[in-house]
Formats: sequence, C-alpha cells, structure tokens
Amino acid sequence: MISEDGVASTTERRRERVAGSEKKASQEGGSRGKSKSEITLARERDCDANRTYRRSKEAAMLLHAPARELTRPASQFERVSFTCSASGISPKNPTPPLKDELGSELEELSIDVNPDDVRWNETVKNIIKEVCFLKGLKVLKLYLPEVALLNEFNQNEISFRSLSSFNFVVGAHLKHIISRFRHETTFEFKKQKRCLKYVNGEDIPVEIKEVLRHATALFLDRHLALTKLSEFGIENMKELEVCVLGECKEIQTLVDGAEINKQEDNAGDVNEETVLGSLRYLSIHYLKNLRSILKGPVQKGCLSSLKSLALHTCPQLMTVFTWDLLENINILEELVIDNCPKIISLVTHELPAEERQLCSIEHLPKLKKISLHYMHELISISSGLRIAPKVEWMSFYGCPNLKTLSPMDVSSSNLKGIIGEVDWWNELTWDVQKENLDSIFVPIKGATELMNQMAEIGDQLQH
Repeated sequence: MISEDGVASTTERRRERVAGSEKKASQEGGSRGKSKSEITLARERDCDANRTYRRSKEAAMLLHAPARELTRPASQFERVSFTCSASGISPKNPTPPLKDELGSELEELSIDVNPDDVRWNETVKNIIKEVCFLKGLKVLKLYLPEVALLNEFNQNEISFRSLSSFNFVVGAHLKHIISRFRHETTFEFKKQKRCLKYVNGEDIPVEIKEVLRHATALFLDRHLALTKLSEFGIENMKELEVCVLGECKEIQTLVDGAEINKQEDNAGDVNEETVLGSLRYLSIHYLKNLRSILKGPVQKGCLSSLKSLALHTCPQLMTVFTWDLLENINILEELVIDNCPKIISLVTHELPAEERQLCSIEHLPKLKKISLHYMHELISISSGLRIAPKVEWMSFYGCPNLKTLSPMDVSSSNLKGIIGEVDWWNELTWDVQKENLDSIFVPIKGATELMNQMAEIGDQLQH
C-alpha cells in the first residue's frame, strides 16, 4: 500500500515535471503560439527491470493525469501526440477520457505504439470509441491491429472524408529492426496527407476498400493472396497518388485491362480515364511473381500522371512498357529498375523494323533519370524506339548483355552523365560517336560507390 505522503510526493513531482516541460517549450518555441502546443509522453526502455517498471508507471500517471493538474487546461490544446508503451494503458489502468480531458476543440491526435506489444490490442477498441467523441478532429494517426476495428468509426458515424489527414496502419505485424524498403520510399509515403498501410492481409475486406476510397497513399505490405492490385476495385483508387507494394508474393500484374473492359460493359460504373489516373509515384519491391505492370489492353489515361516508377527485385518481371502504355506515360521523370533479371528490353512491342524507322514519336519526353542495375538479360533499352529525348542521367550496373547503345537510347542533348563500370564501357559497341560521351562517363568500382553516386544525382534532380 502506498502512503498518503508517498501519493502527495509523487503528485508534486509530476506537477513539477509538467510545469518544467511547458516552461522549457515556452522559452524555446514561444513564437509558435500556445494553440499549437504538443504533449509528448515517452517512456525510455531500460535493461534494469525495476527502473523499467518505475518509468512505465510514471508515464502511465502522466498519461492519465486529470486536466486540472496540467499548467494549462488540456481542452485548449489543438494538437496532442502520445508516444507510449501499451503497459501504461492496459485494461487495469483504463484509457483516459479523451472527450473530457482534451475537449471538443482538439484537431490533431497521434498515438504511436510498438506493434510488438500485444497489450495494445486489448485497449485500442476503447480508445477508438473515445476518439469518436472528438467531433472537431481533423488529423488522426493510429495503429489498428485488426481490420474489424475500422467498423468502430462507421458505427459511430465518423467519416474518413471528414478527416483532412489520416495515417492508419492496419493489420498485425512485427516491427523490423532493419527495413527492406529504401528511405526515400517510406518518406514519400509518409509525407502524403491520407495514408493507408495494410499489413499481412489475407483477403480484400470491405473496410479496407472504404478507407482506400479516401486515401491518397497506399502501402500494401506482405499481402498473402492478392493477384492484382485492381482486385481492391479501380473505383476505390481514384484519389490514389502514391502506391508502394512490398512482398506480395501472389501479385502478377497491377491491372488486367480485359477485366476492366468487361466491368465497363457489364456495369458502366468504371471510368476508363481514371484507371490509376491520379497515381504519381509507384514503387514495387520483392514481388516474386510479378510478370507485367499492366496486362491486356491499356485504357486511355491509365497511369497518365505517373512521375516516378521504381521496380526492385521482381525476378519474373519481363514486361515494363508496351506500345500502348508508352502513349499514356508522358510526364514520367524517373525510372529505376533494380534486380529484375528477366527483362530483355524496357519496351515490348511488335512493330516491324520499317515502321519503327518511320516512327518519329519521342516517347517518355520528360524522363530525366534512368537507372538499370543487375539486369543480366537486358540487351536493349528501347527496342529501336526513340525514348527519353531530355534524359540527364543514365546509370548501368550489372548489365553484362547490354553491349550496344544506339542513338535512340542516348539522343539527349541534356545528358550530364552516364554511370557504369569501366570494363563494360570500354567493351560497348557504339552506333553513336563515343568520343562525344567519354567526357561525361562516370566510372564506378562497386555497389557502394554506385549508391553514393545515385544519392548525389537524386539531390541534384530535386534542386
């Protein structure tokens, strides 16, 4: 049993910590204004079990501190962020009454938890019910270990469209020490306003479709059964601008054009000009059964907003661009293909040689950067079509069968550099004047140097 003196002492220390934190925040960031203050509740992990328990208890006490013990009423805060252990919000230690503690004026709420801690699963439903009372909420970040938890919002008449910004991670998963995804990929996803990350999915839930309908960014991580991205419904991806797919072992293509045409004939509710028509950034990682980006006939406007395409470790991928798809992709600026060994050419078509010679169309007119790495079967870049008239940087590594560069491939007067291995460069057969390109060749000796060069190029292109 804790004595009254112990309780009083603990309460006093808590008041001093909160008051001290607000004083420091006021001194360092007074110019930001009181209405944008943020409470951050963090618990540091400690190897000593007693100290760990004590710090967890202190974090819990702060989390559940009544509003009157704060230097300023919590109802005056417009933005609150919790970063805490689930041990501080277990059923034995009930969740804080958010609707009373934070008030109706709260506009932004972010709760970060470690997905490895299963105790969060026991309390998250109650937290969602409390969140639904925050009628002024505009920004929400939550981890939901089960898809069914999304129903709580619908049952309480909370519309995802009413949120100007959300970030939902849905599905039980473990936190990886080292991410298999590149930093720029996760950064691009997280900076979007309405983000949905669906992890370890086994089916295509209606609840996910409903959130996806309002999302501008989708991160599909380790879906176990999906064979096509379009199975989520093209009509639910009209607002999608960023899409990241990782370790979805059954996906073979993103969209089957024949199926889309059939849907139009049967229902007439799919607008062909909106088939992934808003997508700007597409990054694909470790899809071991991916055969093509699109299959069958390509609808007008499909992928017409795409600016960045990255394909990493897709061992069965053979088709990147078809003739029809090239006609849609007119503002693509960056193309990265890494460890896709079965690709023979970036462009797959059946045009006879005489028709190719007569074709004066310059495809991919805005493309600035081409990176082709570890593509052992690559023998041609464009299959005789004229592409990338404004390309600035080209990078080749681990492409031993690419033995020729033609004027169709390197016709740009804006070319600033070609990165590659010295031996590969010296053995190339040229259909253009090599002397004109020697001065911009950048030799590399290994993968680490390659990555450093690519990072520098990325910085230059951003500026």
